[in-house]
Amino acid sequence: MNKKIISFAEIQFGAYERPEKAGEIIYLQARNFDNNGILRENEPFQYIHHKSSLEKGFLKHGDILFAAKGVRNTASLFLQKDHPAIASSTFFTIRIKENFITPEYLMFFLNLAKTQNYFIVKRGIGTTIPSIKKQDLEELTIEIPPLNVQEKLVSLKSLCEKEKQLSTDLVNKKEILYQSLFNKIVQGELK
Repeated sequence: MNKKIISFAEIQFGAYERPEKAGEIIYLQARNFDNNGILRENEPFQYIHHKSSLEKGFLKHGDILFAAKGVRNTASLFLQKDHPAIASSTFFTIRIKENFITPEYLMFFLNLAKTQNYFIVKRGIGTTIPSIKKQDLEELTIEIPPLNVQEKLVSLKSLCEKEKQLSTDLVNKKEILYQSLFNKIVQGELK
């Protein structure tokens, strides 16, 4: 089945606020995510103070943050934290209203190379900061397989990401080993 995002999800703009080092609400910005849309655990959050006008934008578990400004238009899945959070104006927040598509699958689909190519074509040209229009996101047609297939695809993608990370870790550890061996040989500790 193929459906446009607007037919099964709400899309909201993120909030434009001035963040601080302390506050009641986490203010998620592009720098909080890596190139794959994964939340960086070591990147400190910035915060904003509570205002009733912001409550509509509070993130819920399973919301998708889509980076609409800049050259990296990745989608990230929000998994509920202990702290209330809101997306910055860099993002659109996508909240699924139907049960025939999972947030994980939609995030996976939005991050596919072919979908990213769609956004490259749609980006605003001639502006200082390239951006995706809300209408272009709403009109994107998503290929939606049955739920059990969605789950398998997401699981496969997760395994591929784990494998890439393990390969990167292995290469880094080999480099450390080679450097150590080189130093020991040069210093005469090994022959």
